[in-house]
Amino acid sequence: DFAYGDWCIARVAEVLGKTDIAREYDKRATYYQHLFDPVSGFMRGKDVHGNMAAAFDPCTWGGEYTEGSAWQNSFAVPHDVQGLAALYGGKDALIRKLDELFATPPRYRVMGYGFEIHEMTEMALVDFGQMAISNQPSFHLPFLYAALGEVEKTEYWVKKLTEEAFHPTEKGFPGDEDTGTTAAWYILCLLGRYRLCPGSGEWIMFRPLVKSAKILGEKLF
Repeated sequence: DFAYGDWCIARVAEVLGKTDIAREYDKRATYYQHLFDPVSGFMRGKDVHGNMAAAFDPCTWGGEYTEGSAWQNSFAVPHDVQGLAALYGGKDALIRKLDELFATPPRYRVMGYGFEIHEMTEMALVDFGQMAISNQPSFHLPFLYAALGEVEKTEYWVKKLTEEAFHPTEKGFPGDEDTGTTAAWYILCLLGRYRLCPGSGEWIMFRPLVKSAKILGEKLF
């Protein structure tokens, strides 16, 4: 999150003509790379001496991860997807890791939380692997495929998630609404567009799930 925040600061600095600040914060925006563990293929915390713990389970929640585990939190680099792919050895390797995420059973260990929180329960109930659609750390995961050139995989998972995890009932959300984020995610999926990196102003585009749409009277398609 800090890396992405620094990248956004760099973009503002560019607009203001402060190129020295932009360079500094662009450099800082790459520091997420220091947390990557090439052995496990996950982002991991370090102690004050820069060491990672000897024992590691990617399904452990809490500790260095908020409302998730290494699975949900290791791919949050919306501003530098290609840089993230390079850590894995290239685009194809990162795609395989994402495939593994969706295929891994929704196991979790409470660990840092000390008890089962509702986000854990919800992930297990909807059962889309480690894609915990009930909570924000997972919202961007299906769209990484499109950013890596695999739009068909984005379309597959978006369709599956919207059709199977959401329902027109009083319990229609797979998790809590959180001031509109879950509903907004669903609507964007129906529209076939998603801002993977909001600070860039760019959209990930894919096949819409509705025949036509209007927002405030303006026809989108």
